[in-house]
Amino acid sequence: MSYDKLYNPLQAIQRACEGLTMGAEINCADPLTPGIRKRLIGFNLDDIADVLYSVAVGEENVIVSITLQVGKLGWVFDGIKQSIVPTQELVPQPTSNGWKHGVLFSIFDISSQQKLNLQGMATQSTVWVVENANDSSNANSIFEVYGLGRGLEAETITRSPVDTESGAAYVVQLNTPDEGGSEVVPVESWFDTDYLTTLAAVEKLLIPAV
Repeated sequence: MSYDKLYNPLQAIQRACEGLTMGAEINCADPLTPGIRKRLIGFNLDDIADVLYSVAVGEENVIVSITLQVGKLGWVFDGIKQSIVPTQELVPQPTSNGWKHGVLFSIFDISSQQKLNLQGMATQSTVWVVENANDSSNANSIFEVYGLGRGLEAETITRSPVDTESGAAYVVQLNTPDEGGSEVVPVESWFDTDYLTTLAAVEKLLIPAV
């Protein structure tokens, strides 16, 4: 996997050493809007061929494209109501800081093919794209990528056919693994030009790469 630009873990650490570089205001005319589109797009970490970042000053950590290896593609996992819960949290360490990315979601498919898919998910590290509310308050972070540095691993996959709360679905918890170090940065924004351009780039993952 290659990163086709300047932004890399070392640069992220150097930037963090600068400490605070800006403040944050509450915009009452355009408040931050919670919520996500009820779907996830997931793909294998090892299937990534290239990641391109912005060259704009102050946006060097913004992804503008992700290219998968030839023949590889991403997959949509649909959700409903609160069945998709992405999270991120700081993980303080003795000599540095890391970040833990996580995605909790339900799979409403118990077919034999899906069971094989779950076995693969439990074996390979994966990366997930979350679409936040399409609102101006989310600026260039409508799309966010979880696990791009280390990948997410399955922590639990559970199902009870009599559980009404989960709708008898498989409930999957993916997290940054505890072994081998945390993610260096928070979840990363994916943005190129405007919403529709970025959406097209994200959905290109659903077509086998050539």
